[in-house]
Amino acid sequence: MSRKSSTTVPAFAFCFLSLLSFAYSNTTNDKIYLTGLVYCDNCQLKSMTEISKMIPSATVRLECREGGT
Repeated sequence: MSRKSSTTVPAFAFCFLSLLSFAYSNTTNDKIYLTGLVYCDNCQLKSMTEISKMIPSATVRLECREGGT
């Protein structure tokens, strides 16, 4: 078996299984739940520090803008 044909079968199987998972994922109405912390700090650091203050009652909205996902 040549090298080209030995990579064709796994590549085809990968593509086929990817399409199956995509078709299945579009038929479910699962929700995604995120958990995390919202904090107020100096924007230059872009990470939590000792002076970061947690915002316990914060409400966060996640909006997807790519391809209707």
